[in-house]
Amino acid sequence: LLRGYNWEYNATVQHQLMDRLSMTAGFYRRQFYNLDVTDNTNLAVTDCSPFTITAPSDDRLPDAGTVITMHSLNAAKVGVPTDNLRTFSDLNTSVYNGFEVSANARFTKLLLFGGVTTARRATTTCDERDNPNSARFCDATPPFRTTFKMSAAYQLPYEFQLSGSFLAQPGPSVAANYTVTAAIAGRPIVGSTAGTPTIAVNLVEPNTVFLDYRRQLDLRLARTFRFGSRTRVQGFADFFNILNAGSVTRVNETYGAVAATNAWLRPTAIMDARYVRFGMQMSF
Repeated sequence: LLRGYNWEYNATVQHQLMDRLSMTAGFYRRQFYNLDVTDNTNLAVTDCSPFTITAPSDDRLPDAGTVITMHSLNAAKVGVPTDNLRTFSDLNTSVYNGFEVSANARFTKLLLFGGVTTARRATTTCDERDNPNSARFCDATPPFRTTFKMSAAYQLPYEFQLSGSFLAQPGPSVAANYTVTAAIAGRPIVGSTAGTPTIAVNLVEPNTVFLDYRRQLDLRLARTFRFGSRTRVQGFADFFNILNAGSVTRVNETYGAVAATNAWLRPTAIMDARYVRFGMQMSF
């Protein structure tokens, strides 16, 4: 196989707004080439037959109640061995575009740095050789997502220093993985050459349902003690998630067929609660 490669394009502008204060703006683009695809040469998309299901009626689903076309593997292909060929795709693409604006300030007692980045990576995976079910949402282009970061340090009297950082990061995309059975399809279905009688489908178009932003503020209070001309000891206290934010960082992405036991979107992880860490650093 030829080596995969990418072209990267950058354009940045930096300007000093005033003494010790500068701003930078940049555009970044990266395009990937020689993308590969795995082709099971013993299967083709024509070895599947279409059928339709109706998405569950749930107000939380953007496409609730719509008709979804799926494909069942023909029974004659059950037990056929896998013979994978890794080759190139002329259809699949991957392009990253990002914009960034940042500022840097250095005053007598204050250091400040922060910036905003908005970016997306659009990937197309429509070159499906074996399983047409995988072509669902294969060209879903994500929206631009924006991240904000800022850090600062301020020198206080008596060798004390206060510093901190703030992060506002967009939440991840959420899927709704639904297991389709013969009862749901209204007909016998085959999901693989192993004869699996179920087929999984994502009821939500990727990059359309997101968790909330994660916002976290961390602070550090430190004091430096000097001994002689070379030895320095710094004691510090770190305060993590000082606002005690409880943003959900991960949820159950399995959509249950039975409403009474459906745990879709139930939180499985949240941000760590506020906590304090003490430490010491010695330089000599």
